[in-house]
Amino acid sequence: MGKLKVPSLQHLARNLSPDPLRVAKDLIALAKSSPTFSYQPLHDATRDLLLYQIPYEQIERGLARESRQHVREKYLSALPLINSYFGGVRADFVHSVVPRYYPIGRDLVVPFSPPLIYGVAGEVFLPWFSFWLSAPLAGERLSFFATIVEDVISQDPDLDFANFRILDFSAPSRGEARTLEVINSCDVQKISPERLEQLLGVFVEGYQFAEQHLSGMEEKKPGRPAADDSQLNLFD
Repeated sequence: MGKLKVPSLQHLARNLSPDPLRVAKDLIALAKSSPTFSYQPLHDATRDLLLYQIPYEQIERGLARESRQHVREKYLSALPLINSYFGGVRADFVHSVVPRYYPIGRDLVVPFSPPLIYGVAGEVFLPWFSFWLSAPLAGERLSFFATIVEDVISQDPDLDFANFRILDFSAPSRGEARTLEVINSCDVQKISPERLEQLLGVFVEGYQFAEQHLSGMEEKKPGRPAADDSQLNLFD
């Protein structure tokens, strides 16, 4: 079993819930089953297009070498859309972005890790890639995400001048091909500080439940004293 951890900001936003036990279940599931692949190769492909102007066909051949068919199909379904957005861009610079961390209470921080930042003709852009095929951020979840990102950017002198854009590569409906929707953060309605505090409070409470549950499971391993079952029943 993996270690309990605070998920990325996007995952936290996607799993928002008014019920801390629902939050706990999602966190436990994440701790028990780590992702089996990464979208990092698509971030690298974007950098290759922007920074090195590597031909699209060469990048496509590289991603096609992925041996797992389901992963290869994910990469190659998104790559044409990445190329349609970035292929003609002549960037003045392309830089990596070190992760930022947003405090959410109880000594917990949520990571925010944009893959890159680039400039074109005096403008600076900070893109965020959402490669989920279904259930993209929308409604209050999107507002939650954009509100925290705006707060992070506004407090960072290296980022506060950047145009933050969400690139949503989801499919309109099941069985359809991916499309690209570009969402400008300034067009997303933000949530109030009071509502933000409420949502984060529910997450922290759920995190505590998950922590207690996983700790109880560790104590119940062979050779260890049994834990108090009252906590475990919360998740039955």
